[in-house]
Amino acid sequence: MAEQIAALKPLGLCFCGGEPLLELDNICRLGPGIAAAGAVVNMVTNGMLVTKEVAARLSQPWLNAVQVSLDGATAATHERLRQAPGSLQRVIHAIELLRAAGVAVGVSFTPTRQNIHQWRAVFELCRERGVTSFRMQPLMPLGQANLHYDELAPTTAQYRDLLQQYSTLAEACDDTIKVE
Repeated sequence: MAEQIAALKPLGLCFCGGEPLLELDNICRLGPGIAAAGAVVNMVTNGMLVTKEVAARLSQPWLNAVQVSLDGATAATHERLRQAPGSLQRVIHAIELLRAAGVAVGVSFTPTRQNIHQWRAVFELCRERGVTSFRMQPLMPLGQANLHYDELAPTTAQYRDLLQQYSTLAEACDDTIKVE
């Protein structure tokens, strides 16, 4: 499969959708061949399955970066959105394990009406832990978000205010963390 993907000469490939760490063995088999063909290989995870051993396996030259989802600065906010008790501490621990293993870690934050006021605190949490990039990921009407979209989606005014603050941060940010 890696040879077939490499033959397509993709510029990049991202292991994502569902939870890619459920297929870690396959990713570790495919990734090197795809990267050797010139593609930038990344991964997006919720971070819940990251252990020291997993972080070590991901600390390979073929993997460019791992993006972790972090949707609140407090357990109540993050865990409400992720519907997983204990997930905030597990995600923070995953970031720390990945960074300790030398993996470039990005964080995506999805603003909702319930967490939009915490975006700056999430950003600061990321900066303190050596995260290399911070990105806003728009709420997509899929799965549970689709069922509750009207109560989750930020208002136009909230988005407008967020974009203004975010643009100001991006302009003022130093080189230690990339604001995307």
